[in-house]
Amino acid sequence: MDDKQVLNTKEAADYVGCTSVEQFRREVDKGIWPDPIVRSRPFRWSKPALDYCLQPDSSQIKVDQGEILLDRVLGLAT
Repeated sequence: MDDKQVLNTKEAADYVGCTSVEQFRREVDKGIWPDPIVRSRPFRWSKPALDYCLQPDSSQIKVDQGEILLDRVLGLAT
């Protein structure tokens, strides 16, 4: 994945409009945002997966499994 498509935790929090990294992490735990695609420090998030969650019609999609969501965004799964 292109470096422009991968965000660190702070960048991801800013990108989705969270006021802090802590708020972003809480929202990830609640399933609002996908899990990181890199689960070791530094954590990394997929920008396309976050974009997908930001779409108004994505509210019905369960996003607690970041890999599945990322596969859908990249067109690897149906």
